[in-house]
Amino acid sequence: MEEPVEDSPAIKAAKLRRLMKQRERLGSRLMETDFAIWALEEFFRTAPPERPSH
Repeated sequence: MEEPVEDSPAIKAAKLRRLMKQRERLGSRLMETDFAIWALEEFFRTAPPERPSH
């Protein structure tokens, strides 16, 4: 298996532009929902446990 190659800044910019266009097409409502779900997942993944488990 070969090492992943780091994209050049130009390729990164092109990918970002493509993502922004997709985002516009999908509409902000869907993106807000996706972001809310992601934020909740991140919160629960990174939150410390409420009580020690011993």
